Amino acid sequence: MSTMRDTFHRDPTPGATAEWLVISGDSDAPPAAEAVKQARERGMRVNHLVLESTGADPDAAILRAAIGAKHIIVAERDSGELAANVRRLLPQIGVVPANSATAPVAAELVLERLLRTPRCC
Repeated sequence: MSTMRDTFHRDPTPGATAEWLVISGDSDAPPAAEAVKQARERGMRVNHLVLESTGADPDAAILRAAIGAKHIIVAERDSGELAANVRRLLPQIGVVPANSATAPVAAELVLERLLRTPRCC
């Protein structure tokens, strides 16, 4: 039996729509959450989806969380499979990977992607 406990952390700015979505797996959630916190302190509107799924299909949670997003950063420790899945689901939104092959993703890497990714469209 699979379990799904995905968690969506909405930007707390009243009445604002977040242009950014950070998606992370549970092992990369703490550094991704720190990067989201720092980006919000700099005035960015950022939502954070933590996929804590075991044997479940995260597509529905990703699609719900992406409503209103213009840019998505995917923080993951592996070959980029999650980022590829997000691109497949949401080809109209720019998806930027922040991944590490051997260790959890560093908060600095996620924040750098948030701050330096070109804004367009």
